[in-house]
Amino acid sequence: MKAFTVIAIGGALFLTGSYLYKINQAQYKITIVVSGKVHKISAQGVTLYIKYNIKNPTGSTMRMTAPLITITVNGKQVATSSMQQIDIPEESRDDSGKIVIRANNETGDIQTEVMIPWIGLATIAPDLIARFQNPDTGGKTTIKVATNCRVYTLVGSFPYEQISTIKV
Repeated sequence: MKAFTVIAIGGALFLTGSYLYKINQAQYKITIVVSGKVHKISAQGVTLYIKYNIKNPTGSTMRMTAPLITITVNGKQVATSSMQQIDIPEESRDDSGKIVIRANNETGDIQTEVMIPWIGLATIAPDLIARFQNPDTGGKTTIKVATNCRVYTLVGSFPYEQISTIKV
């Protein structure tokens, strides 16, 4: 009976350690694929339509807060998203509004709009304004999209940040 107890405790410790290791590695394996395009140009500025898909190649299901998206051009921050104005697919949302990332799955397209005011663009890149106003030229502008959020697991939570480069 004593040998059975030792084996059961050892097995439980091994399974717990294995699960904790998977959770720790998940923060390095989750990827966010970001794409964007110019949605509209108005008197207030340029509105970008940002779409992202979160991929979880691990065996652990996790939850994530709605990401805060920061857009930078030429190293200067020009806009941030509103964490309330985000369109999360129903099958990827839990009751508290967090994004559910199922094991070995992806969330589908999560969408938001980010408005870059003209005053912000004018101070950083005058040629950027010309490209946005004349999309027929075919020139695309490279912007960096930083995604910041918090990922929740059964054993705790950890911050997550990813920087993607897209052309709009």
